[in-house]
Amino acid sequence: MQNAEVRDLIAKVSGDLTKLTAGLADGTNTASTKELDASWNALVAHLAIGPAPATRSCPSCKTIIMRDATRCLSCWAQSAPPTA
Repeated sequence: MQNAEVRDLIAKVSGDLTKLTAGLADGTNTASTKELDASWNALVAHLAIGPAPATRSCPSCKTIIMRDATRCLSCWAQSAPPTA
């Protein structure tokens, strides 16, 4: 992923937000939410981060750990991953 591409996409989203909020503030409302939606979707598609990882609480210290972790990174307690 190129930083310049991400910066350009963020600038597009920011510009669309600015146009939309300026139009709402002064009553002209010439900006379309479709433009903002399109630029946001382009940024999300470019980042392609996917869904959030599955997590669970450590049985010892209750810190959030990865679902399949066998050891807590906070308290180092061993833990078997859930079976189902």
